Amino acid sequence: MESPEHNLIVIGDPKQAIYSFRGADIFTYMQARRVFVENYSHAPVSLKETFAPQNSAVRT
Repeated sequence: MESPEHNLIVIGDPKQAIYSFRGADIFTYMQARRVFVENYSHAPVSLKETFAPQNSAVRT
């Protein structure tokens, strides 16, 4: 995974496991994170800033 054509970005949010009724599974997130760290020696990068829209898209 050293050359640009072999880059992989995986995005996950363990807080989304609250949606288990929709099939979200914290185990899958934790397992994928562990596999990437163990097999590719890359530390996870956590975003400290949210890029989610601040205004509600739903009008009440």
